[in-house]
Amino acid sequence: MKAWTPNLEKLAGEGIRFSNAYASSPRCTPSRASLFTGKSPAAPTAKRLVSRRFRKRPKPPSAWSSTDSRNSVSPATRM
Repeated sequence: MKAWTPNLEKLAGEGIRFSNAYASSPRCTPSRASLFTGKSPAAPTAKRLVSRRFRKRPKPPSAWSSTDSRNSVSPATRM
């Protein structure tokens, strides 16, 4: 049985096939930053895009203290 997928067929018909391409970095995130900025992954702008993501990582629940405000729910957020 063949699946009928008109939207996928339309997308494939209007798309572009890249048969010869390379990545600017062996890692995913620097390569995407390079595509977004048009600069080398080593450029300061690309580095900021990559490192900003990891700067403000929330603490896991196991690291919360009992006085941590994220550990308790205020009445306004219970509604």
